[in-house]
Amino acid sequence: MKKLVFAFIFLLLILGGAVGAMKWLELGPFEPVLVDGEAALEDVTLDAEDLSKLEFDSLVINVLNGGEVVGNFQITFSIEVDKERLSELNQFKDRVHDALLTDLHSFLPRMLRKTENLDILVLGDRIELVGERIMGPDTIHQVLITSVIPIEKR
Repeated sequence: MKKLVFAFIFLLLILGGAVGAMKWLELGPFEPVLVDGEAALEDVTLDAEDLSKLEFDSLVINVLNGGEVVGNFQITFSIEVDKERLSELNQFKDRVHDALLTDLHSFLPRMLRKTENLDILVLGDRIELVGERIMGPDTIHQVLITSVIPIEKR
């Protein structure tokens, strides 16, 4: 019985290594799809004239630790959406702003605990995640963070 269990585990290890090597070498089912000799892009890229900016008010986030304010950040950003849906998505601005305030009050202290500085790329991804949760999937094409200003505690 022991030999059978060891043989099964060994077989799983070999198969896992083979699948990993196939993925790394892009062989078999992991081979990229070619269209006219070039790799096909999964995302459809839009021209700049098809997108419009949806400007948001600045967010002021208080970072708390142990019941006291240890820092403040002022974040200014805008998001790019389809021009056709700009007026429709404009009604969600207040809800997105409120959801971001709520989310970033808990997210920023966790990020600052892991790293000493704010990671702008992670912050942009978080804004996109929360925004798409409110506005619907695939509505935000890009988050443009204009400034992140640490406000010194007096």
